[in-house]
Amino acid sequence: MKKVLFINACPRIDSRTLKLARNYFELLKNSQEIQIQEVKVCELKLKPLCEQSLLRRNAEIESGNLSGEEYKYAKDFAAADLIVVAAPFWDASYPAVLKTYIENICVNTITFEYNSKGIPQKKCHAEKLIYITTAGGFLPEVTSVQLQWQELCNMFSIREFRFYAADRLDIVPADVEKILSDTMEKIASGEKLK
Repeated sequence: MKKVLFINACPRIDSRTLKLARNYFELLKNSQEIQIQEVKVCELKLKPLCEQSLLRRNAEIESGNLSGEEYKYAKDFAAADLIVVAAPFWDASYPAVLKTYIENICVNTITFEYNSKGIPQKKCHAEKLIYITTAGGFLPEVTSVQLQWQELCNMFSIREFRFYAADRLDIVPADVEKILSDTMEKIASGEKLK
C-alpha cells in the first residue's frame, strides 16, 4: 500500500484548490491502494524558526537526539511514498503557514543530508511531489512557487516534481467549473490515472 502525505495548506473549507486535490485522491484511490495521511497546516501550532530554536535544533542534530515531537512532521515527510501539496496562490506565493511548515520539515539528517562534497543525499522515500494550486488571476508561465518547490525537491532528492494550476478563476466572466474540470483532466492525464 502506497503511503501518501497530503499537505493541505488551504485555509478555506470551500477552497477550490482543496476541491482539485480531493478529486485527485478519488481518482488515485480507483487506480491503486493508498493510505492518505493529511496534514492540515493551517491548524498546526508550528512557529517560524528563530535564533533560539535554530540553536536548539543544531545541538540536537549534532547529538543525534531527534526524538522530540517537533521532528514528527519531518519524519512523516521523509517516510511518504508520494507527497501532494495543495495551497492557493496568494500574494505571488502561498499562505505563510506553509512556509513555516517547510522550515519545520527541513531537518538535516531527517529529510536531507549533504555529503562531504556538498551533494544532497537521499533521505526522503518519495520519488514524486505533486503541487496543486488555484489563482483568481493570471499565473505566469513559471511561478516563483514552482521554482521554490523544484529547489526543495532537489534538496530532498525527490526526482519528480509536478505542478498543476487552475488560474483566472475570478476574472469575470470566468467559467469556474469548466476551468476546474479542465485542470482535473490535466492532472488525471499527467498522472496517467485514466
